[in-house]
Formats: sequence, C-alpha cells, structure tokens
Amino acid sequence: MRIALVMTVVMGLGFFGGLFYASLTGGPAPAPIPVAAPNFSVPDATDAAAAASVLRARQMRDQRRRMRAEAEAFLSELDEAGCTLDPAQYDRYADTGSYSMQFDLPDGGERTFEMTGAQFKGFAVDAAAELKLSNLDCDQSGRYFQVEKDTVRVLEKRRIEARFNGEIVEIQQKRNLVLRQDDDGRWKIQEIKGVARIR
Repeated sequence: MRIALVMTVVMGLGFFGGLFYASLTGGPAPAPIPVAAPNFSVPDATDAAAAASVLRARQMRDQRRRMRAEAEAFLSELDEAGCTLDPAQYDRYADTGSYSMQFDLPDGGERTFEMTGAQFKGFAVDAAAELKLSNLDCDQSGRYFQVEKDTVRVLEKRRIEARFNGEIVEIQQKRNLVLRQDDDGRWKIQEIKGVARIR
C-alpha cells in the first residue's frame, strides 16, 4: 500500500515537472511580423497620357505668352519712331509680305496703297506725305493680340489728329498686322491690311 502511494506521488511529480519544463522551454509560437508586400502594379497608361497632355498644354501656354511679349516689344520699338501712319523702320518688313491700306478722304474720295513688302521698302512709301497730312498727333487707343502657331496677329486701333490742306482733321485708323520671326529669329511684319477714315 505504501509502495503504491509512493508510486502515485512520484508519477504526479513527474507529470507536473514535465509541464513545468515545457513551459520553460516551449511557450506559444511568436506572432507573425507583418512585412510590406512589394508593389508589382503597372503604372496606369491613362495617367501617363494625362500627365503628358498637361505638360504639352503648359508648354504651349508658355510659348504663346513669350510670343505675345516679344510682339508687344517689337511694336513698342516702332512706336518710338513717332506717330506715323506706317512704321518708319522699313527693315522691319518682310520682302515677301504684303501691304494694303485704304484711306477715305474728307472730300469723299479714297486712296489705296497696295504693294509687296519689297516694294514698300524700295519706294519708301510715306503715306502721310502722299496724302498731304502733317503735324500728326497720335492717340494709341488699343492693340489686341492673337497668337496662332508661329504668327501673332495684331488688331490695332488708333486715333490721330493731323492737318490736311491746312485744316485740322481726325483720322480713325484700323490695321490688322501679322508678325512672324524669320529664319534668324528676328520679328518681321508679314502683312499690314487696314482702313483709315480722315474726317
């Protein structure tokens, strides 16, 4: 009886001892450590096309602003020549350009000048002298710029006071100018077309 009791105690101690040893050496499995998965996604072609379109639009806008600023500077230099019916610096005209201006005279008649840029420069046409106008005093009323690819169109309106046959008259002038850079990057007048009413 005593032996059986001793055996029971020994077995119980062995069982609990085994549990204690397992708790010291084993334990629960560690929690998994999250790892960021690599991004193997392919860039969306639609997003790339949209970004390229935005870039092109920005470049075109910047180019239009630059062209307009250069055209404004070009015409401002011509304004410094004074108030004339036509720019006084003939080298600013392209030889292949065209020049056409119609003047409605106070007596109801009209006078028209039409020629190429080369003829305009060669004849050194002074419309004011041809029309017997003098003492021109110009009021620049406005210029409107429109950039089209490699050209700049300018709608120009001017009010000019002058003397015609000794009398003071007013000239209402509208001109459509086309400006473009030549092969050397210099701005040239490619076309002048307009009307002027002398009253």
